[in-house]
Amino acid sequence: MLERLKEAGLVKAGGRQRTDSTHVIVCVRRLNRIESLGEGLRAALEEIARTSPGFIVPLLRPGWDERYGRKVGISRLLRRKNASADKLVEQIGVDGLSLLDTIDADPTAAWMSQLPQVTFVRMLWDQHFQRTAAGRLRYKDVKELSPASERLHSPDDPDARYSTKSDTEGWAARLI
Repeated sequence: MLERLKEAGLVKAGGRQRTDSTHVIVCVRRLNRIESLGEGLRAALEEIARTSPGFIVPLLRPGWDERYGRKVGISRLLRRKNASADKLVEQIGVDGLSLLDTIDADPTAAWMSQLPQVTFVRMLWDQHFQRTAAGRLRYKDVKELSPASERLHSPDDPDARYSTKSDTEGWAARLI
């Protein structure tokens, strides 16, 4: 784990490292958000390709095969020249918006909006991005997000939610 954090520039070589450091935890969570966005988009593209292979080709843009052709590995994508998490999330955001806008603009593609993974991407983008007055996408800060227990996290299990138990002592007492 420390090697991957070092590759991503989150910890420095030499000396002791604490994996509970606040800056490390915040960056890892941010990368996990980016990964869930990329995986959501990949799942939607795969579902469209499975359902109607002829419709996927006009939707694809240059570079999508590299970013979404296989499991979205953030460390793999960040190793590219001039790569950064900010550029990556911006690119994923633009790609997802492009897909949704293309589907919305084509009356013959309206059926794609009913596909579960496309619906998932639409909700995920609503949760993590905001369109500015100029029409650009802005990646929301974590403070602007709804609680983790209400957000989507996995295209593989859209009902999965993160949560915490606030009454752990009462919970433990009930077990005894």
